[in-house]
Amino acid sequence: MLYVVGIDVGTSGAKASLFCEDGTPVASGSDNYETKHPGMVQSEQDPEKWWIAVVNALKQISLKFPSLKDVKIAGISVSSQSPSLVALDKQGNVIRQAMIWMDRRAGAENERIVDHIVGIDRYREILGAEPDSFYTLPKLLWYKDHEPDNYKRTHMLLQANGYINYKLTGVFAIDTFQAINVQAMDRSAQTWSNELSGLLDIPFSSILPRIFKATDVIGSVSHEAAVATGLNEGIPVAAGTTDCMAAVFGMGLFAPGQSSDITGTSSLVCMACANVIKQSGSFQVKPSIFPGIGSYLVAPISSTGASFKWYTDTFADEGQAMAQASYDLMYEKMNLEASQANCGSGGLFFFPYMAGERAPLWNSYSRGMFIGLTLITTRKDIVRSIFEGTSYAVRHVYNEAKKHGVIPDTIYCSGGGSKSDIWLKIKSSVLDKELLVLDDGIDSSVRGNAFIAGVAGGIYTDIQKTSKEIVKVKIKVEPNPAWVKIYNDLYPHYLGLYSGLEPELRRLEKTVELFDTK
Repeated sequence: MLYVVGIDVGTSGAKASLFCEDGTPVASGSDNYETKHPGMVQSEQDPEKWWIAVVNALKQISLKFPSLKDVKIAGISVSSQSPSLVALDKQGNVIRQAMIWMDRRAGAENERIVDHIVGIDRYREILGAEPDSFYTLPKLLWYKDHEPDNYKRTHMLLQANGYINYKLTGVFAIDTFQAINVQAMDRSAQTWSNELSGLLDIPFSSILPRIFKATDVIGSVSHEAAVATGLNEGIPVAAGTTDCMAAVFGMGLFAPGQSSDITGTSSLVCMACANVIKQSGSFQVKPSIFPGIGSYLVAPISSTGASFKWYTDTFADEGQAMAQASYDLMYEKMNLEASQANCGSGGLFFFPYMAGERAPLWNSYSRGMFIGLTLITTRKDIVRSIFEGTSYAVRHVYNEAKKHGVIPDTIYCSGGGSKSDIWLKIKSSVLDKELLVLDDGIDSSVRGNAFIAGVAGGIYTDIQKTSKEIVKVKIKVEPNPAWVKIYNDLYPHYLGLYSGLEPELRRLEKTVELFDTK
């Protein structure tokens, strides 16, 4: 029997699982880390804490599966939150905290790249995407301009999974999908853009790693990593990919019309399309590596699960960090409260733009809002409005997809959000779509990494075939017809309220920046 290891470095923690070659999960482990917010739109994490969390997760596997050292592990693959900016010096030491995908500090740099350096048309031609401050490229320009001493010390810039791969193998690497999120890769040539490198005066070819396919073997577990993790030395390590694309593999999105809704700290909606789409103002467009699919439309929604954590941290415990068990109890209470409130939350709307918004708005100036509070609004209404507002945000994504002729007929759900029955029922009713919840507690990105590791290790030759054999649906969630009517009536107001406020929110950001003196 051969085995594979899948690892995902998410926004709130790292997960790892050991799988038999038949796809059966054998043992899993996880560990969390914190996100720091040194400024109003700044979000950072410590890469070394990522590594510690991965090590702890792997050690938990070895405790649950004591014969780990005696089995044959054919491959390892790591995915991660994306994009981020991890700066290393020549000795491989972390220079500063990593700016993660939630970080929006580089809004001015993003505008400068588009308006004064490259131009929007040429930007789209080279990169095949809409500019946004969440990508690595504007963060890199901010880093160069605001921390010149650190920038001069920088030998290599990595993504989160690239850092874990480096700790495992000593090799600098990035896969194609992570490279797309850096927004420095020429999509036609599949190499770092010499043109952008020259225009920005940043040596991409020397400070950005070599680009691989997700299933390529980049190296093997080093002696040092083996000692730290409990793994055997010499296990092949794949390039891995983004958490989103790993989840695509892990959920089995291999036919046009299929879609995923992966909800954790953020939500990732991914749609398989028959036609090739070169670029979109509302979505990230990912190339397909599978027959029958032209492109994937990817819509990252920034703060779905994060909105619940914000609410819990801010109001339930006076802003103090709680143990995970306490969070679980609070979430159970919130689920109960939401189920007891009336559909529509008494006309209260929540806008989940707590860290700006990515798809489909792509702006950093959006803000989280409650609109419609009255003197009879209850806590239950507020809680339910968060469930509803995050679901409206998903509906907004699907409505924009229609403009590309994409109307998904199958929606697979996974992630922590799929554990909430009331959230699933609300989301199904807001979308007026059946939701299919996958059958096990294994994170889809972790399972997708197992498939990647299996290809890299020579166990699997066809991810599509393997996924179809292994991935099963656990439950089906049907919309509530009465709720569907109410949400259909309310949704236009959700769009109208935001569009009316959008110009003012843009002006507000410029004013608030003057007071952000942290």
